[in-house]
Amino acid sequence: MQHQLRAAHYARYCDDFIIVSPDREYLLGLIEPMRYFLRTRLQLNLHPTKVTIRSWHQGIDFLGYVTKPHCTLLRRRTQRRMLTRVTPSNLTSYQGLCSHADTYHIRQLLGILAYEVGES
Repeated sequence: MQHQLRAAHYARYCDDFIIVSPDREYLLGLIEPMRYFLRTRLQLNLHPTKVTIRSWHQGIDFLGYVTKPHCTLLRRRTQRRMLTRVTPSNLTSYQGLCSHADTYHIRQLLGILAYEVGES
C-alpha cells in the first residue's frame, strides 16, 4: 500500500498502520484509495470507527501508546488493563511494555500490586 499510495511517512505493524502528514486534505484524500486497495488487493476492510485524523499535539495513538511531541504515553485503556491483570508471573512483561513510554508512576504501581498479589 505504501508504494501504491506513495505515502512518505508510513508505519505498519501487522494490520495496524499510520500515515503522517502536515496536510489534512491529503490525508482525507487517502481514505478512499486505502479502502479500495485493502478491499481489492488484501480482502480487508478499514474499521469504520478506527480511522482518525488527528493533530500532532493530540497525539498519535498506535499500538497501545500515544506519541506526542514531548513524550510517549501508554494508552489509558492499556494502563487500566495492566493494573487489573498484573501478577508476579507477568510483571516483567508489563515492565517491558512500560519501558517504551514515560511511565515512572505506573511502573511503581505495578511493582506494588505485584508484590501485594505475590504475598497473598
